[in-house]
Amino acid sequence: MAGLATIAHSIVAPFLPVYADELNISLVRIGALVSAYGITRFLTQPLIGWWTDRAGSHLTIRVMVFIFAIAGLGYALSTSFVGLLFFRVLQAAAAGGMSVAVRAYVPRHSLKAEVATDIQAVFNAANRDEAEALLAKLVTKYQKSAARLATWMEVSIPEGLTVFAFPATHRRRIRTTNGLERLNREVRRSRVATLFPNEASCLRLVTAVLMEISEEWETGRTYLSLDC
Repeated sequence: MAGLATIAHSIVAPFLPVYADELNISLVRIGALVSAYGITRFLTQPLIGWWTDRAGSHLTIRVMVFIFAIAGLGYALSTSFVGLLFFRVLQAAAAGGMSVAVRAYVPRHSLKAEVATDIQAVFNAANRDEAEALLAKLVTKYQKSAARLATWMEVSIPEGLTVFAFPATHRRRIRTTNGLERLNREVRRSRVATLFPNEASCLRLVTAVLMEISEEWETGRTYLSLDC
């Protein structure tokens, strides 16, 4: 969920100059689009938190994901500043709502580090049987202190245990976003321009960088080797 919020803010933002050029929008209005996102999240999170306490986290997440998807589609298809602003605000509200709902699974801030360590231990297990045994203990452990979290663990974490079907040397790279983050750093490091005249020029540069990285991962510093 945090990933979706990050995408909404950090990936859309670099393309705002493209919108400014193609839709003939002033830089002041582009600034308004950027500011609207943060202001909307700040204002709507308390309200969505109140609603989450009454409707439940599961329903809130489903509703917010649906709104987020609709807002993203509307944002992509907008042809005016008013449309961009409306869907930007809607997207921000949905992203903020998802953040609130996800945090609701951990009722106390002091529990966050402990929960993270416990979940990490499950995925660091030697095999799937051990991981499932650890998960069962976690569900029991948090059943009283964080019932929503326990239910989420019981339903959702088993989907991630598919990673144990892969060789042990591959598991960490498959189950984490390290590869994506590394790739993103490489693209940013290779950037030779801060603004692009149009989307096609940006796409050409990024494609060239990705092709170079792909060749390196295949022939040089192999990211996932099948020789295990």
